[in-house]
Amino acid sequence: MRTIPPRARPQRTALVTAAAVTVSTSNAFRTAVTGGSARVVRVNGLISLSGQIDVDSNTTVLGVGSSSGSTGGGLRLKNLKGSLVGHSVNTSGEDTGHLTVTYHHNLFSNA
Repeated sequence: MRTIPPRARPQRTALVTAAAVTVSTSNAFRTAVTGGSARVVRVNGLISLSGQIDVDSNTTVLGVGSSSGSTGGGLRLKNLKGSLVGHSVNTSGEDTGHLTVTYHHNLFSNA
């Protein structure tokens, strides 16, 4: 195993430089995950989404507590850099492979 020197390690912009915004509605979530600047989006409660929501690069999405998350729609994670999605559960059959974001503490089934 090769150790990467500190200067060569990728920067996680969304985790390091962004202020957090807490959302509790679908509209607020859509607004929070777009916009081009680094951000941390904290989902408070269960949000009902419709359709696919494009998540911008340098975005961190985290749930606030065990009853937080989303139902209905989905997150489109395409050509992202410096993004993180955490603490989600995926129990449907869509393709959940080939992610180019950091994805941790998640549960997939039927994938």
